[in-house]
Amino acid sequence: MEDPQDYAFDRPEDLLAQEPPATHGSERSGARLAVLGRHTGRVEHRRSGEIVEYPGAEDVLVLNNARFASAFLNGANEDGSTVEVSVHSPRDDGT
Repeated sequence: MEDPQDYAFDRPEDLLAQEPPATHGSERSGARLAVLGRHTGRVEHRRSGEIVEYPGAEDVLVLNNARFASAFLNGANEDGSTVEVSVHSPRDDGT
């Protein structure tokens, strides 16, 4: 089993999306996109409209259309390891 700390990262509140880009007059394709090079570990900061440059013939692209709710629950397992749960709400259309 992997150590949950392997997935720990800083989550600055001021950088979390609180509303869709269109609220600010921006296009969805202009939303920020972080790309992690699987073999190099290099992180590229791109825009979501550029995502088509990355998938290859054998890649799988997983999309998450969950709306963000600023709700994080912190706790601990019985063994004392920390747990963080991000709570999301469904959209009106059921997604």
